[in-house]
Amino acid sequence: MIFSRDCAACSAVRLGMVGTIDYYRYLNTGITADPLIMHTQLTRTNDTTWRSPTEPGYGTFIGAFGGWTCAAGVLAATELVQAASGDALAPLALTINFIGPVREGVLAVEPVITASTKSTTHVALMAWSETATERRAPSPAASMSMVFAKRRAGDCIDVVAMPEAAAAKSVQRARFSNDTVSWPDQYDQRMVLGTPFKANPGMRTLTWTRNADLGALSFARLAAMADASLPRIFFHYPAVSPISTVTMTVQFHCDATELAAVGNDFVLIEATAQAARHGHFDQHARIFAKTGQLLATSTQLVWFDVKSGMSSAIAIAPTNAATNAA
Repeated sequence: MIFSRDCAACSAVRLGMVGTIDYYRYLNTGITADPLIMHTQLTRTNDTTWRSPTEPGYGTFIGAFGGWTCAAGVLAATELVQAASGDALAPLALTINFIGPVREGVLAVEPVITASTKSTTHVALMAWSETATERRAPSPAASMSMVFAKRRAGDCIDVVAMPEAAAAKSVQRARFSNDTVSWPDQYDQRMVLGTPFKANPGMRTLTWTRNADLGALSFARLAAMADASLPRIFFHYPAVSPISTVTMTVQFHCDATELAAVGNDFVLIEATAQAARHGHFDQHARIFAKTGQLLATSTQLVWFDVKSGMSSAIAIAPTNAATNAA
């Protein structure tokens, strides 16, 4: 996520990145991966690099929506791993550290397999912003690591239950986009708990979410959706704060078959925070299928800029360790 109040300075770069691989190229090569949106492409341009043109539909004030930068990494790493190991391995976890914005032009992703075991493969990636209109060297956008693993049969132990929530069809779609920030329009979001720009206990929200294009859920889309909740600080202060995700980790608790069962249906995202100090806040998300299955969990550390002493309507009650662990 990237938000900023400096609209005048940033409106010229109302841009985004979509990491989408040409599905027909996969049919021709026999490699199976998850397409995102068909009107953009992530193509392999040499032995080490995948590239995708930027796309205005995923814009923020200063560059690309971080979730789609993350999705591009998932897609490139998936193709690399499947070419080396076949379809037996699927994404298990990822961590992405954001360095700079993806501006108009091209996002380049360079994945490298760093280690493999009998059941896992580890991938390191660098993402670069290649600007089409400026004569300058590519700038680093993000570093990323992923673990792929075989899924095997075993006990399913559900410690966390899906929160109760009104049905998605009973809630109107929320609109969070504006002339500069376009990425929220890529999601059909229906907030059943939480009000932006008011103080909310625990900064907690419950939001039914699905892809606005009704595309089926995939590992790449799920990774992007982990970044789709509004910044937690927006649920404490009455005004917009400039924010930028510094680092995000996503764990996948599902396999491809379970994702296919979700299809293009809504999932419920529970988002919370634990603390905001020294110019950074954490953000945690749990993503549930309608069946109650936990599909993925994520945590972020996000930079924000609010003048010291700005009041909120309520104080955030502290929670004990047992509550946090739950």
